[in-house]
Amino acid sequence: MIANKLTDLAVIRTNLAPDSGALCYILIENTVGGLPMPRMPKKTKQISFMQVMKNQKTFIHILVSFIFVCLAIMLASILFLYNQFSKAAMNEIGSHTQKLLDEQSINYAAKMSSLLDYIQKAVHNEEVLGYALARDNDPFLNYQAWRKLKELKDNQPIIDSIVMQNYYTGNIVDSKVGIYGRSEYPDQQLLTALDQEQGFRGQRLYIRRADYYRSSLRYETDYLSFVSYFQGQASALVVNIDIKALKEYFTHERLLASSNLYILDREQRVVYSPDPAQFQQPYQLMRNNTGNRWYKDQQQMVVYSPFSFFTAPGWTIVQTLPLDSVLHNLYKLRTLTYWFFSIILAVTLFAVWKVSRRIYRPIKNLIEEAVHLHPSDDAIASSADLAVLSQVLRSQKQQISKFQNKLVKSTKQGKEIFIRDLLHRPTHYSASSAAALFKEYELAVSINQLVILVFRMDNYDKFAKQFRYSDQRLIYFAICNVAQELISEVAPVETVDMKSGHIVAICEARGGMEDDFPAIARSVQNKCAELIKISLTAAVSLPVDNPNDLSSEYMQVLELTNERFKGGTGKCWVKGDGIAATESEYSYPEERERQLLSELKLGHQKQVEHHLEKFIEAILPFSYSEIRLSLLKLLLNLSKTAEQLNLALDHSSLGSLKRMEQMLDLLETKEQLIEWLHLTLGGILEQLQLQSVAAGQNQLIALIRQVVQEHLYDPNLSTKMIADELKYSSTYIRQLFKDFSGQSLSEYITDLRLNEVKRRLTETKQSIEDIVQETGFSAVNSFYTIFKRHMGTTPSQYRRQWENDSGKELP
Repeated sequence: MIANKLTDLAVIRTNLAPDSGALCYILIENTVGGLPMPRMPKKTKQISFMQVMKNQKTFIHILVSFIFVCLAIMLASILFLYNQFSKAAMNEIGSHTQKLLDEQSINYAAKMSSLLDYIQKAVHNEEVLGYALARDNDPFLNYQAWRKLKELKDNQPIIDSIVMQNYYTGNIVDSKVGIYGRSEYPDQQLLTALDQEQGFRGQRLYIRRADYYRSSLRYETDYLSFVSYFQGQASALVVNIDIKALKEYFTHERLLASSNLYILDREQRVVYSPDPAQFQQPYQLMRNNTGNRWYKDQQQMVVYSPFSFFTAPGWTIVQTLPLDSVLHNLYKLRTLTYWFFSIILAVTLFAVWKVSRRIYRPIKNLIEEAVHLHPSDDAIASSADLAVLSQVLRSQKQQISKFQNKLVKSTKQGKEIFIRDLLHRPTHYSASSAAALFKEYELAVSINQLVILVFRMDNYDKFAKQFRYSDQRLIYFAICNVAQELISEVAPVETVDMKSGHIVAICEARGGMEDDFPAIARSVQNKCAELIKISLTAAVSLPVDNPNDLSSEYMQVLELTNERFKGGTGKCWVKGDGIAATESEYSYPEERERQLLSELKLGHQKQVEHHLEKFIEAILPFSYSEIRLSLLKLLLNLSKTAEQLNLALDHSSLGSLKRMEQMLDLLETKEQLIEWLHLTLGGILEQLQLQSVAAGQNQLIALIRQVVQEHLYDPNLSTKMIADELKYSSTYIRQLFKDFSGQSLSEYITDLRLNEVKRRLTETKQSIEDIVQETGFSAVNSFYTIFKRHMGTTPSQYRRQWENDSGKELP
């Protein structure tokens, strides 16, 4: 059995310096089936504790990550649980407090209603009523009234005083202060309020502050004043309740002693509060009419409870509870929770430390193996844990990359990529670096006297539609092989498929043979036409001595193939040979365009075709780029004209500038362009003709309806009569109206006559026979049949049904 060697790295304390705390590495080599044999390094290296920690960064990262995750989870759990529990507890406290307050408000409303009943009985008391109606100022009667009011007041401890105003005698009887004349009575504010309501009958409630002097002493009291006006009289009975006494109605052993009560009226003004200065002031924390709410900024809970009684609807009782008194026990629970989670956290951290060591052990063993595999690499051995693996993997990746690059450069694919980059992008190689690259990619040509041949596919649109993409690539591959075989017989050559409808051949012109390449290009064209049945347009460049100029030369030769637009497909063009520049400068034929668009708007087809030919003749002397620019401008103006005429545009050509450019790319020759322009203009002219026909038909329909309206009540009205009057055949009139409206002309006439019959049946008492004769029906019997078929009933039944439904009689 072959023994598998495993290497462990043990960290032990050195015996040389036991007090220094230094550590040293000893490699122990274990052999399966044998005893562990120590293998001492050549030199024992002492390292400090910080160095060990630095070399074990991964372990530290794992440990810190676990601790951070545990802390985050536990902290989030504590906050979530405490928040949820606090919300639940506060909601429960609020609901319980609100329930108690609702019970107290119901009790208070009942007591207030009982008090109002008591006041109502006092108003109807014979003695009180008798005094209110007394017109004599009798001191004895005044005294009797005062005694009665005091008796009524003593029966209800919550009542502060009862005041009787006798309007006839002007006396004021007050159960608290005695009998006064109107001018001597201390509480003049009350008298003013009573005067303002003079003539009112019933009960009123006043919330007021009485501020007056009596015997040189100032009295200030907040009152609820219930005023009862005697029916039919101007006298009034006033019952004053000291607002401070209202709190006694809410004294309850289950309410917190530290809470405060507020009573608010329907305008949310304070009627009662612990602070008298807030009387009749708007309550600042009033945001709800009912329920409870926590105000964190105020550190208190506010509970709302609505209540109402006879003369005071929409009042609210508010109780505020300080946060400290409500959550006192919750704070204790929170402290205990913190201690509990702290203990759990300590246990968790210990478990995390143990788990981290178990997770890190395989990583540590892998690092030791990497150090053992590279014993001579001191940089790797001194690095920190995962950095060792990273450097090893990086070194291996660099080696693999070198092998891959060498493999790619030695293949045909790498060569083609290099040639495409050389033609597409400008380069700045020196002569030596260019020669080195040509040699590295094993190109058959040198860097001097290079000639570019471009072979461009003719009728590319048809070719792309006829063959699948995979078949297209095979055809281009065949063209490259044909060119490679023919050209290599006379000169070194490299061919490449440019993946955009053409191939390129880069040739080396040796010994002044640059004049032979046009003939070579034509032989490639002929061979492809013979073997592959493909037509190619070729272009030949001038010799290039610098590889950095290949990109610009390639673009010029590729543009040269566009000369097939004027000269036709299947030809070979040579740069600088047989292509003369235009003698005059480029100028757009605006007059030709104007004449073309003018005749197009008029719908004159022959004139449009004539001006189109003149326009093409005017732009042909220019270069292809100038011709293309002129055509784009013409198409844009043609599109605007079509929009002005409200014509539907052909979305494959005139929909946008991008579609126009794509269409021009497909039109390789002037013949194809002229054919497409004729089709496009023909479509526009056809739409104009259809618009003209539709307009004439609309006018004829209007005339038909006009004739029908003029002769609607003529029994002889028919399709023939209308056709004779309008000078058209009956068949044409009948079919046109049917196609336009969806119903026959006779049905249209019948509907109009029936509408008039129905109007007369429901608006006049005219006999049915008279209506039939006056509305154009030829016979009564046929009318009945038509009416019943359309309405489902007879005319007389229709008239009776209308009278029954409307409830009206005919005039």
